[in-house]
Amino acid sequence: METYYRLKQCCLSIKDNIYLQSFNFASVPSKSKMMIEAKVIRPELEKLKSELRLPDIYGQEKQEAANQEEFESMQKARSVYEKTLESDYNNFKGFDVTVKDEDVEIPISFNISDDERKALKNELSDFDVDAKFEKRWFYEDGRPNVKQTMQDLYMLENLDKILRKTANEAYAQAKIAYIKNSGNVTLNKTTPQGTPTQSAGSAYEELQKAVWS
Repeated sequence: METYYRLKQCCLSIKDNIYLQSFNFASVPSKSKMMIEAKVIRPELEKLKSELRLPDIYGQEKQEAANQEEFESMQKARSVYEKTLESDYNNFKGFDVTVKDEDVEIPISFNISDDERKALKNELSDFDVDAKFEKRWFYEDGRPNVKQTMQDLYMLENLDKILRKTANEAYAQAKIAYIKNSGNVTLNKTTPQGTPTQSAGSAYEELQKAVWS
């Protein structure tokens, strides 16, 4: 009976508990008393039974299968990345731009060394985007470095335009300086009959050497 009364104290509401305490159990047989208490606590038991939830074993297995599938997909993507990096990193030679001078186009290249290319490959083999740009785009106190971020993004999206504009401006300024230093040389200057003259092509080549040397 002691165990039974413990169950009664745990399950009964305050109202039902007061009711049972005020009821004279001594006046009824033991079997009847148990029936009364069972009737009182039945709603509480039904409520507890409705709130009972068994472990979702099938759902857990399904989640584990999804996690395993995601892991295998990540492993496959990593393998493809490593193989592609190994096979394609030599394709990056540097930067190319074409300078236009009237009707002439002059190709200009900025080539990187093999050591620089291998260093880039090693960095990309374990590249952490967050770690790379956190220090570059944020100050130590957490404020964003807006100028650096905008500069990087603009360069990323407009690199060809920047290189072309810079090369053309540099060539134009160097050409002006060369002509001034050469005493206003005219490439197509008229010379007397029979006088040896430098061809426009060779003069242009000399101009190129002077500009880019």
